[in-house]
Amino acid sequence: MTQGKMKICFVLGTRPEITKLYSVMNAAAAHNNVTPIIIHTGQHYDYEMSQVFLEELDLPEFHYFLNVKSGSHGTQTAKLLIEIEKVLSSEQPDCVIVLGDTNTTITGALAASKLGIPVAHVEAGCRSFDMAMPEEINRLVADAISSIFFAPSKVAALNLLYEGRSQDRVFLAGNTVVDIVEETREIRKSMILDPEQIGEYDVVVTLHRQENVDDKTRLRNLIEGLRRIEGKIIFPIHPRTRKNLDKFGLMDLVNSSSNLKLIKPLNFLSFMKLLEDARMIITDSGGVQEEAVMLGVPCITARDTTEWPETVWAGGNFLAGLDSDSMTERANEIINFPDEELDSSVNPFEGNAGTRIIQILTELWNKNKLTIPKPSMSGGKYPLPWLRKLDDSTTDEYSTTLLFDGQGRGQVESDNQTEKKVVRRLKDPTENEE
Repeated sequence: MTQGKMKICFVLGTRPEITKLYSVMNAAAAHNNVTPIIIHTGQHYDYEMSQVFLEELDLPEFHYFLNVKSGSHGTQTAKLLIEIEKVLSSEQPDCVIVLGDTNTTITGALAASKLGIPVAHVEAGCRSFDMAMPEEINRLVADAISSIFFAPSKVAALNLLYEGRSQDRVFLAGNTVVDIVEETREIRKSMILDPEQIGEYDVVVTLHRQENVDDKTRLRNLIEGLRRIEGKIIFPIHPRTRKNLDKFGLMDLVNSSSNLKLIKPLNFLSFMKLLEDARMIITDSGGVQEEAVMLGVPCITARDTTEWPETVWAGGNFLAGLDSDSMTERANEIINFPDEELDSSVNPFEGNAGTRIIQILTELWNKNKLTIPKPSMSGGKYPLPWLRKLDDSTTDEYSTTLLFDGQGRGQVESDNQTEKKVVRRLKDPTENEE
């Protein structure tokens, strides 16, 4: 039994990280045996994109602000790594929590792992399988060097197991976005958005991914596609997107649009209220895809891949690809012919993730199991993932089957019952160890 309090360092730096770690930080602060330390890297450094969320959600002040700001991927990553390492070397926490797929995520995980500090990755296992996305690279790197994996869904957990992560380190934690959406629901009901700033609208648009806004032709096509939508559009514009609209000379195209209105980024609760009251959302944000399906608002994603396939399978999200005509056509269908299937989509994610994550971490710490994996090779045993003994039991709730043909090629489904079956069973975090 470990003595004293467990010290957890939260490394965050963007608005989504703050909101998605909200319930985890609250659970840590409320736990009698946990001392939370919040490290804000400054990756999103302007007031609207970061500090306002801390104030609005009544979170404790961060203990460190590193003020790294923006830059090229290499420059920003290098600066983040240097500054985070300094703080972690001083604090010497028992665990570092990172979330998602940002540059802050990978540098927090790398700095901690190099210092021998276990890393817990929240939103582990999410995959778009698109290696052209910087975020996908970050997800893979973070999972490669983390020690504990908190998957937001069964799909994400299975991704981790297929990639060879140890069963006893993968936990089906639930989705932290559900926590904050539900906790703020009553507050949003009483909110009234500024009619002069917002006005009437049908569609909310958010665009910020580099594949969309860093390419002049792609950005122009998106704006022209939005102009053809038969509804009023409100567009809380990301600083990166605004900068590129000016840079590419496209701001006149936006300003001449009769149906398109740009506004500054909103605080979290106002933005959630904006989404909730919309008839439809168009986005390239992973987080907004999650929020849309949780709020029950039809979503169109201006990408050809997603790390949240559950939102598509649930019927609440349509992948428009990189064809702005497909986006426009689908948007006008939803406006003119409301889709009952989209409107009735069910949230595929479970909540209570914040409490569950802290409960699991403290239990592991109390049992001296919150460690960095280190296999023993004594006796010539080499820990190849495909030689690991797997649990042969299955349940409807937590299992899947990999099938292999005669040449050893993996298949998800097969009619040939003679093929070898390998079953990998997910650990149910609600089960108590013997």
